[in-house]
Amino acid sequence: MSVTDIRHNDSVSDDVARAAADIKAALRDLPFEQQEAVNDRLFEVAAQYQATGQVDPLLHYIQSLTMTARLHRNPAYVKSLHEADSEPVGDVVDVDTFMTRMQERHG
Repeated sequence: MSVTDIRHNDSVSDDVARAAADIKAALRDLPFEQQEAVNDRLFEVAAQYQATGQVDPLLHYIQSLTMTARLHRNPAYVKSLHEADSEPVGDVVDVDTFMTRMQERHG
């Protein structure tokens, strides 16, 4: 069933129809190399929804996809990914120290 079919199917809730549209947008915006992992997980949560009728896991995954897609459109985020890849791995630090360093670095 396509996103268009879902939108026009009276037996499918509005939440699922909106989720389907969000999936389409999120997948379109993700980098190609992440597509396979995203599709695999999407099929898992869709099968879970189909088996149980519970939409919450599907909606949660859609929200995650949407946030990921938004981050990948954010130039500052993309830049930080490239900077992180180029930095040598450091010592293990506790979360408070890490957060302090990040705040100092990024204001």
